[in-house]
Amino acid sequence: MAKSLLYWLFGIGGLPKNVRTSLESEGVRIIEEGIRVSVTYRNFKAPGKWFTWKRRGWSGSISITSKRLIAYAGFVRLVNIAFDDPQFRKLDIVLE
Repeated sequence: MAKSLLYWLFGIGGLPKNVRTSLESEGVRIIEEGIRVSVTYRNFKAPGKWFTWKRRGWSGSISITSKRLIAYAGFVRLVNIAFDDPQFRKLDIVLE
């Protein structure tokens, strides 16, 4: 995949080193860093925030291990969910 300019220049969109070491102990299947990531919020509610629909884009990373899926946007963790978690089935993951 093509790496973003922010990743090449500043390293924004890479996995933090402490996360990478914990993932290697789980058996990493895929790690992609510096890729374009977009997140779409639908009917999102949080304290002080409410969106019916909102899309944000960043330079980020995604990692799949034998146990879980982790996704970062910049230096912020977006997803850290185990495959056996019931909430995993509610995720809508699209690859363009």
